[in-house]
Amino acid sequence: MKMRLFVRMEEIKDFKNMSERNHHVAVTGIVIKDGKYLIVKRAGNREKFNDLWTVPGGKIERKDYGRSKDTSEHWYNVLEDNLRREVKEEVGLEIKNIKYLTSLTFMKGEVPVLVVSMYADFDRGEVVLNEEGVDYKWVSLEEARDYDLIEGIYEELEMMDRVLRGEGVGGWGKGDKNEAGKEFNHIAKNLQEKKKLVYTAQSCKNFYQRMLICKHAFEQGVVPMNPFNTFGYYLYELVDRNLVRNGNNNLMEKCDELWVYGEVSDGVLAEVQMFEKWKKPIKFFDISNLPKEVKEISKKDLVFEDEVKEFAYLIKSGDFKND
Repeated sequence: MKMRLFVRMEEIKDFKNMSERNHHVAVTGIVIKDGKYLIVKRAGNREKFNDLWTVPGGKIERKDYGRSKDTSEHWYNVLEDNLRREVKEEVGLEIKNIKYLTSLTFMKGEVPVLVVSMYADFDRGEVVLNEEGVDYKWVSLEEARDYDLIEGIYEELEMMDRVLRGEGVGGWGKGDKNEAGKEFNHIAKNLQEKKKLVYTAQSCKNFYQRMLICKHAFEQGVVPMNPFNTFGYYLYELVDRNLVRNGNNNLMEKCDELWVYGEVSDGVLAEVQMFEKWKKPIKFFDISNLPKEVKEISKKDLVFEDEVKEFAYLIKSGDFKND
């Protein structure tokens, strides 16, 4: 009798220790398509988080080990395979390029649940919700603010935005908050779509057209870097002109393309030669009909100011990228 009691007490002790070590494991995935994120509204009959918006995912189940082992003892890519299955079951999509984002835990009764948050690119399919979801949206980070998300999801989307901007994942966090817990937000923080940076070259004779030139560039979907908007006219002689010229050259080198507006002056010709040396694309525009029209032209239609007419061959015979 004593022996049987001892065995049972040991069994209870082992079971208790095992229970304290046990975790449920789940995986969630932020699906990305054309720079937007898929969010799903949970049905009103769910065990938790009824009618809140979230991202697809679910628990690791025994059936996730139903395939052959990858080594004699192990299964690999279990989280990735589980996420593919959950996304397919919940929203009908296939995904690719699955990567780790962050992790979190919460208590489900007495059992801790470990959630591994991942992200993936949309591959193919149309969204078809199962019974767990009642609505879906593809949203930008700014648009996600308008939805009642499960707590923490928005911060995960912030992490994703950093990834898409090439800044790396970083850590999960509540953002910029003051001592009272109020978060600082500004629309500029979320407007970080990557665009080409274009140097807009123009003769000083067209100084007063600089705003219209930048307007044209913005309307073409690029970001203009205009020397006269940056420094005025040689910083209005507050410093030596060569300091401004050198600063301008540093900015030029960071630009992706050169767009020349109007007549070619000596300064513009020098800028063209630098961009050709850097093997970056160059375009030319006629602005004689501003503000009505800006028209892209070829090299043969360029107009040169008198002091550089003798050097016109440097452009007209050059192997430029706009040909």
